[in-house]
This record gives sequence, structure tokens and C-alpha cells, in this order.
Amino acid sequence: MNQDTRRRRYRRHPVAVAERVGRFRAGSGTPTGELVAVQAAWSEIVGPEVAAKSTVTRRSRAGVVTVACADAMWTQDLHSRADVLADQLARALPDAGITGVRFVTADHAIPATEPGPRAPTVKPTDAELAAAAAAVGDVSDPVLRDLLTRAAAGQMAVARTRTKSLQNALNEGRADRDG
Repeated sequence: MNQDTRRRRYRRHPVAVAERVGRFRAGSGTPTGELVAVQAAWSEIVGPEVAAKSTVTRRSRAGVVTVACADAMWTQDLHSRADVLADQLARALPDAGITGVRFVTADHAIPATEPGPRAPTVKPTDAELAAAAAAVGDVSDPVLRDLLTRAAAGQMAVARTRTKSLQNALNEGRADRDG
């Protein structure tokens, strides 16, 4: 091959990193319409509990759907049902050409769930504050005494609410037996 006919493989000028990253990310990003349809069908087939622990990440040209699972237990559980799930996906999306399902453990691919509602904070009563202050009255450091008083009063308040909830549960149980 002649030196003149060979194509040069190096750049004469530097290229900005942002341009390189932009080219790299152009291939990834939001899923295509077909993948969105497979993801929706997956959620309907497996139900909300399994859909929260797994997600469809890709579909190969050969028709194999890759499902990312939250941990190895979910991967193994779903892998044991791979044939049934592949058939259900193929029936739900006959035009997609789904030939199989493969499962991988990829907890980073699972969307984060919103944390549930936080338990309401319990405020100690004046009697609980007084009892806690009497219990830690011998502590000489005022900052430490204040911290211990607040902690003890808070624990008393938590114990009070737990006792009330247990009594309410017992009372509801008695009401069910009586009625």
C-alpha cells in the first residue's frame, strides 16, 4: 500500500472532551418505542412487586430481552421461570419477535423507589419530661444532663405510644370476638 493512499488515523487538532462524551452518549439514553412497550408488558405480566425489583434494560436483534434484577435472589427466581415469562412476553407483544429472556443482577439499573411515609415524631408530655429530669438529675454537666433528659423523655414517649397501639390492637380483637 502506498503512503499516499493510506488513510491517516490520527487527528492533527485536539478534540474537546465534551464532544467525545456527547458522541458516546448519543447511542444511549432514553429507550426506543419498542423497548418501552416491552417494559410496559413486563410490568403487567410480572405484577408490581416483581416489577419493583426488576426492569427490562434491552432487547437484542435476536429477540432476547435482558432483564436487570435487584439482587441475585430475584435473578435466580426469575431465571427459574424464564420459559414461562418469555412465552407470556411473546404473546403480549406478538410483533416484537421475542425469542427468550435472560436475567442479570444489576441493582444499579433498578430505579430508586420513593421512601414510604415517615412515622410521626412523638412529643414527650410534661410528666415524662419531669420524670426524665428526675432520673438524670445527678449528672453534673448541664449539656449532657439536657441531652440525657431529652433522650429519656423521648424513649418514655415512644414506649407510651407503643403501649397504646398494643392496647388498641387488643381492644379491636376483643370487639371482633364479641361482635
